[in-house]
Amino acid sequence: LEAIRRDLAALVGERNVATHASTTRSYARDNWTRALLWDRAGEQRFLPDVVCRPGTTDEVARIVTYARERLLPVTAFGGGSG
Repeated sequence: LEAIRRDLAALVGERNVATHASTTRSYARDNWTRALLWDRAGEQRFLPDVVCRPGTTDEVARIVTYARERLLPVTAFGGGSG
């Protein structure tokens, strides 16, 4: 996991990649009612291992290319509204 984090940081910058639980948890759900209920019940479903915050479409393309070459799943996160 550390090697992936380091590689992604090289693509989008160190400050745009997070693996800390407090950050990954906030990107693990949106405001869908069922997800909110899971959160309130303490159920942590679908936690990401790494969160990337690309700033440009070029960075998005680099992340997707990197992931595709390594068969890593990618889940896009928008505004988190559901």
